[in-house]
Amino acid sequence: MKKSIVFVVSVLSLFGGTVLFADGLSVFASWWSPEEGDASYGAGVQARTSSDLLYVEARGTYYEDITQDFTLIDYELSVIPLDVGLGLKLDLSEVSELYAGLGGTYFVMDANTGDSDDRIGYYLKAGCEVELNETVGVSFEALWRDAEARVTEDGDLEENRFQLDGVALSIGLVFLW
Repeated sequence: MKKSIVFVVSVLSLFGGTVLFADGLSVFASWWSPEEGDASYGAGVQARTSSDLLYVEARGTYYEDITQDFTLIDYELSVIPLDVGLGLKLDLSEVSELYAGLGGTYFVMDANTGDSDDRIGYYLKAGCEVELNETVGVSFEALWRDAEARVTEDGDLEENRFQLDGVALSIGLVFLW
């Protein structure tokens, strides 16, 4: 329940002002394969505003159960990457475009045992968007995320660290206005 509340509050905070200026809003399914830990599925939302060449975006994704096995403990992390970035886009036709961008990420992390610190990282991405009609389209994206998780056990001074760097793939519906 705590994770759901954090995600909803984070998304509303991140997107509150952004949606007012956005050209569209997308909802997407995502798969993330971190360097250490099991791959995880997630879901998210994204708002983007753009000119002819540049765009600015804000997005949030929720991933549950990224599991990392240490000697005696298996950690399960839920991770909420909150992204803000900018990029370039190239119109291929009246209904399709390619885009590439980069940005900063605030990772909200919660471990099943012990304490986890929220972290800051970055992402690089490339994707394409195809309009199906004037108000709906589909998007396909590949992202590279850079992050590190740190988890400490209660009363333990030693941190367990693992790399969450890795590829995330997303497919989504885009609602345009």
